[in-house]
Amino acid sequence: MDSLRDQVFRDLLVHMRGDPSVIPLALDLIMVSRHLERIADHATNIGEDVVYIVRGEDVRERGDKEVRIGLRERGQGPALAPAAAHEAGPRARGLMPEEQEFLQLFEAAAHNLLHAARLLQEMVTDYRAPAEQWRGLVEAEEAGDAITHQIIRKLNQTFIPFIDRRDLHALTSSLDDVVDGIEAAASRMVLYKVEQPTRECRELVALIVASAEQIVKAVTHLPRFDGVEQVCVEINRLENAADDLYRSAIGALFEGERPALEVTKWKEIYEILEAVTDRCEDVADVVEAIALKHS
Repeated sequence: MDSLRDQVFRDLLVHMRGDPSVIPLALDLIMVSRHLERIADHATNIGEDVVYIVRGEDVRERGDKEVRIGLRERGQGPALAPAAAHEAGPRARGLMPEEQEFLQLFEAAAHNLLHAARLLQEMVTDYRAPAEQWRGLVEAEEAGDAITHQIIRKLNQTFIPFIDRRDLHALTSSLDDVVDGIEAAASRMVLYKVEQPTRECRELVALIVASAEQIVKAVTHLPRFDGVEQVCVEINRLENAADDLYRSAIGALFEGERPALEVTKWKEIYEILEAVTDRCEDVADVVEAIALKHS
């Protein structure tokens, strides 16, 4: 499905360059192909979750990705993240050492997410060496993958975790999805040879950074759960603001006479950035669900 989506994009780009009158229809078809590919993504997610619920096995594509980009050899176990460099937040008394370790790993994932968001903001604010700046985001994404592997491995080795196993798995996946989306946005800017980020792009990234800051607060509230509701409400507000900004940005693309190629590039980048705020809201939903179960 990924390959078919990319082929649709390339074919339609040729038509748009040759005949500008087909641009509106071509953009609609590009959107259709993207949504069809997302259906395949969701179907994959459902299958992966079912395997995890039944067998306790994480079968997502991250292991294969690490082999492809040379992080490890086929047949080796996944690389593990170094110890978190962040101070552990306040802890509820009476937690076992194993439970403390779980929370430290989640905090490391949240801080890595915020680090990635700030790297993206630096990139769009001071856009001088985008390829080099993107490499920093790739490193953050790889660090997030390694932390995810640590959490999944520990989860599978823990007989009865202090929070429901499926909730912990959902939180792990949702945190990792945010970092993946941030890196994807940066990679598109480099791939499409964007000359300079737009004002709307910078504003969307600012909303992502604000959401990431709230995610750190939400995760460090575990397992006390105090203040979680206010944090989740703020993340939801930021996501709504991103929706409004996204609609405005897309509308602005079709004002005046912009080159079709520029419209196509920015349309996809805006979609990715807005989707990142959706994934931030997913994190808030999981944290809120955990808090409700333990309140």
